[in-house]
Amino acid sequence: MQVYKFIFIFLLFASTASAHTFTANGEATTQGTTVKFGSGAADYTGAGNDDYITAPDSTDFLFGANVDFTVEGWVYINANGSNGWIAAQSGSGQESWALATYGGGTNPGCYFSINDGTGDPWDYADFPNLAFPQNQWVHCAMARNGGTIIGCEDGTCATLLTGFTQSLKDSTASMTSGDQPAAADFKGYVDEIRVSKGIARYTGNFTPSSSAFTCDAESVVLLHFDGNFTDSGAGGCAAAAVPLIINRPGVIFFDSDD
Repeated sequence: MQVYKFIFIFLLFASTASAHTFTANGEATTQGTTVKFGSGAADYTGAGNDDYITAPDSTDFLFGANVDFTVEGWVYINANGSNGWIAAQSGSGQESWALATYGGGTNPGCYFSINDGTGDPWDYADFPNLAFPQNQWVHCAMARNGGTIIGCEDGTCATLLTGFTQSLKDSTASMTSGDQPAAADFKGYVDEIRVSKGIARYTGNFTPSSSAFTCDAESVVLLHFDGNFTDSGAGGCAAAAVPLIINRPGVIFFDSDD
């Protein structure tokens, strides 16, 4: 009788990007009362317009020509007129991309902005008439799939641009979430920010996730805000283990999906 020996080998896959260090400014903090998932959410409800977090510029934030991407997060607005960054790489003369809230009128809404550097400050800056109410969590997302840019609120998506395949501006600005420093006052909370590079996670209407995001190779930023501003994406991403089976006396490899 032939005896087979099975040897399991686990290959670890991790992003080549590095986790980013986010620093709190003003009264930006986390709190554990109004949360979407986990044990905390970012709190930008302090007085004034200087409550925000930043991470230094990184090539992870640069979306080159024909590079798909997704920027998303959950937001909870508790005051009319609340304008701020959910997640953005933007500064004076250094605007590249922004997922934001816009508080014009009686209902704020998700606001989407991108720039390739030729139309400063923005090539496109608008919201697709998808206002959302106060005092509830709303999922906002912006993605590029090929040359199509879409913006989504709670899984309802609208096409913002087509034929936009060029590189976004190679900005030197920090990545920011919260108030637009010295410009606009964000009144609310943010949870589960994820910036993904190399993938359009949404290409049409969808049902938003019912649980916290998990890290994968495309997650260059992942913020859970569970009591801190730790980036769990990129270099902080837990490596995925894929078992391979070595079958002796012949050697046959199988991955876990077979």
